[in-house]
Amino acid sequence: MALPASGLITLAMIAAEFGGAAPYSLSQYYRGGGRVTANNTLVPTSGPISLAQFYGSQKVVPGSVSYTTPGTYSFIVPTYTSLTADVRGAGGGGAGSRYTGYWIYYGGNGGASSFGGSVVGNGGSGGSGSNWSPPVGGVQGAHGGASGGDSNITGGGSPGGQGSIITIGGGSLYGGPGGYGGRAVRTYALGQLTPGAAITIVVGTGGAASECEPVAIAQYNTAGANGAVHLSWS
Repeated sequence: MALPASGLITLAMIAAEFGGAAPYSLSQYYRGGGRVTANNTLVPTSGPISLAQFYGSQKVVPGSVSYTTPGTYSFIVPTYTSLTADVRGAGGGGAGSRYTGYWIYYGGNGGASSFGGSVVGNGGSGGSGSNWSPPVGGVQGAHGGASGGDSNITGGGSPGGQGSIITIGGGSLYGGPGGYGGRAVRTYALGQLTPGAAITIVVGTGGAASECEPVAIAQYNTAGANGAVHLSWS
């Protein structure tokens, strides 16, 4: 917890926040010297130092949190010196196959995941299915792109679902797998985010597996994996 912004402040209070053992000395508490973390910009790194320069100071406690269930969340920015957001879009759904008649089934598209609305991993597209007659082969869905990160990786996010596998009438049909979601990774330096501010996080839903024909035969296609947002700070 932060030291008071005004009023009484003592060496013992500083030691309670940043660590250390008696006998205390202010020279033990220069910023960047091993105890006082870099977010406390009023505390000097060398030279003259005073108790008043510690008003409102706070030690950074490293931490992490992961959001892996689809939905919308509010993340409260902690005190930090460096915070990394790893945003992964959901995978597209695997496609089914059709044995009778002619129709192409498509897996559902994966949902986008985001951090603050600006760091985005888009979802992968659903796969397209196969057809027995006329013969059409299944095709994997497109991988999702990404934006807003220091690195933006197409297809680097959550995996797409498996395409259908069916053996019937002396032949086999294979539906297309879903595309992978995109992945965006961004690291925020001290001052780029405000501690205590609420940041909206969205986790995308994996694309649904498509239907199949004939419906009585298991075809094993699966839904895409849900997206995720992983945060870590120090």
